[in-house]
Amino acid sequence: KCSADILDFIRGRLDAQLREKYPAEFVAACIGVSDDPCETAGKVEAFSKVSAEGKDRWLTLLRTAKRAYNIVKSEKNIVPLNAAGFVQEEERALFQAFKDWQNHVRQMPERKYSDRLRAILQMAPHLQRFFEKVFVMVDDANLRNNRLALIKTISDAFRSYAEFDKIA
Repeated sequence: KCSADILDFIRGRLDAQLREKYPAEFVAACIGVSDDPCETAGKVEAFSKVSAEGKDRWLTLLRTAKRAYNIVKSEKNIVPLNAAGFVQEEERALFQAFKDWQNHVRQMPERKYSDRLRAILQMAPHLQRFFEKVFVMVDDANLRNNRLALIKTISDAFRSYAEFDKIA
């Protein structure tokens, strides 16, 4: 209990301090993801920097990250992903892009928050293309569940960086 209270206090102070310099929505997106104040501050700074580099790409990321999260947030009992169960090229392409992205991110230094955010930004067009071409909530339960698993896998990876749905 004591350590939780201390952590809440530190998080509250960090939140107030970061909001003096950065947009509140960036702080809200990052503050609950990590207990490391340096990581949180680094991610908020990265949001400020990377969001200014290209509005269209940034908006694509926000739309697709939010859409992915909204699709899976209320789903219960999502089955494990089965790559062999993909039937559309866009599913396979998104999964391959995600695996490539994961490998790329694993090779990055951990505290390179701007680079990591730019990598997430590069995933957004793949996810957008998937949403344009693939109907997720099909009648076939196996197909629907596998598509939900794919989206959840990607959404969880994004949310390990920040809660993008908290950005307007």
